[in-house]
Amino acid sequence: INTPTIIAPSLIDEGQPTITITVGSTTTKSSLCTLTRRQSSTSARRIPVARSYAGRVWEKTAGLFARSGSGLLVDCSGSSGGSECDLTLPSLGEDQEYVLESFSYEVSPEVEAARFLEQATFGPTRESINTLLSTSNNFASWIHTQMYSTPPSYHREFLRRNTHPKFEYPYLTAAVGPRPCEQYSRWRRYAITSRDLMDDRKSLRQKHLVVETVEGITGFLWMVDGTFRTVTQDHPTFVDGTLVQLNVRYRIDEVKRSFLVNCIGCHLSLIDGNGVEYTIANPPVSIEGVEGNEGLLPYATVALPSFGSSDFPAVEKASEEFPLFT
Repeated sequence: INTPTIIAPSLIDEGQPTITITVGSTTTKSSLCTLTRRQSSTSARRIPVARSYAGRVWEKTAGLFARSGSGLLVDCSGSSGGSECDLTLPSLGEDQEYVLESFSYEVSPEVEAARFLEQATFGPTRESINTLLSTSNNFASWIHTQMYSTPPSYHREFLRRNTHPKFEYPYLTAAVGPRPCEQYSRWRRYAITSRDLMDDRKSLRQKHLVVETVEGITGFLWMVDGTFRTVTQDHPTFVDGTLVQLNVRYRIDEVKRSFLVNCIGCHLSLIDGNGVEYTIANPPVSIEGVEGNEGLLPYATVALPSFGSSDFPAVEKASEEFPLFT
């Protein structure tokens, strides 16, 4: 039978419940043959019956005719390699007919490579397409290389590396992420963080800020519960212009939208021992004059590359994506 062909009830011998036709299977990967049942008067209400595609033998198409007892039989055992198949079709009802059609398409090797990579990866790139084209689109070889020669790349690892949050107590939360000075490690310029506006997890109490001076160090030290945060050369003042009293414990007031303090100059609230509330601007981080003082800064200090430096692209990347946290 050639295509397209319409098999109408008139072609079926009267009284015969079925009709058997012999059809050839497709021979190329760019060809498709389909058999459908439709309404004769309108050519609508198509129901798939069987198909042969990409050089494969005929098979039942998923749906109504793939069910057990549908009356459809597909037999490709009579010819060598299934080049021809016998299809036994159920009888037709009123205003019904079978339609046998064939289709073919051609795509460029570049499109074929891109389509394969869309299915096998998170998405094709120009480089990956060209690499596959250099092998004449040898998909089997590409899959073998991916399985046995290419180091794995994990989506979860990429997500953690690029979106991991800041942790004040990583040893309590089993936090993961880059170590200090490694690529993708995260840094901040502001001294007081949103975590300072929350209860201390170890003591279950709110934190306190003390501004003090230390002999041998020029400037005013900002200490949060005894931990050095920054040093300012000018005496700190509140937003209303009054001076911050030295060696006085100010309770850092907890607020619901605590992340709004995560920038230089952002306002945070302090409460003294008499319950008076003050507002102060978040200062930048500075260790000027404190380097080498193990009592205040028991860490090794390093100089980061300048902003935008190719030696540390994560600095610029983080600043562009999270401008609030710079």
